[in-house]
Amino acid sequence: MQVKSNANTSYAILGAHRLQDTQEQQKIRIKRGIKYPCYDKDLRINDLQLLQLEKPVKLNKFVSLLPLPKNEENIAARKICSAAGWGISDLRKRTTSDVLREVKLAIVDNKVCKKEYSKKEKSITDSMLCAGAPNKKHKADTCAGDSGGPLICDGKYVGLVSFGPNDCGNPKLPGVYTRLTNNYLKWIQNTIGGDYSDIYRL
Repeated sequence: MQVKSNANTSYAILGAHRLQDTQEQQKIRIKRGIKYPCYDKDLRINDLQLLQLEKPVKLNKFVSLLPLPKNEENIAARKICSAAGWGISDLRKRTTSDVLREVKLAIVDNKVCKKEYSKKEKSITDSMLCAGAPNKKHKADTCAGDSGGPLICDGKYVGLVSFGPNDCGNPKLPGVYTRLTNNYLKWIQNTIGGDYSDIYRL
């Protein structure tokens, strides 16, 4: 799902591979955003938000469900996962992609991630996951414009793009993702009335 704003109105665009208007896309007004309680924009703690759409989404071959896990997943370090989005893919131009892109990432041990980010005076908590390039010889990362996108491991939705270094792809500073903890999953369930089917592909 891509979010676009026009004047004072925001829209969710679903079923998009390219951002140009196509017949497959569904453009639906966002009725409201519901942030997780105690979100801290400076520390990026509790970086999670639900979007309530003005009308139901039509499921088809272009728009499908991405089920949430029933319980928090324990992801081992070095596990290969993937993320997707329309964020910046060229740091020199600093322009976002007009095509949905996917990147393979390896989970980084939280202790290692905490140590590296402590040098930048940033905190990594247990409600976060870190992931970077599987091969240190290559750059692989999410970047600005990918925030809120899914982190998928073994076909399961385990996290959301949160933040990372300004020089995306930095081998010493992996990207950081909001981990879908049991507390977050319970909040999502309570907020949407216990029906996971209302959470659509990001």
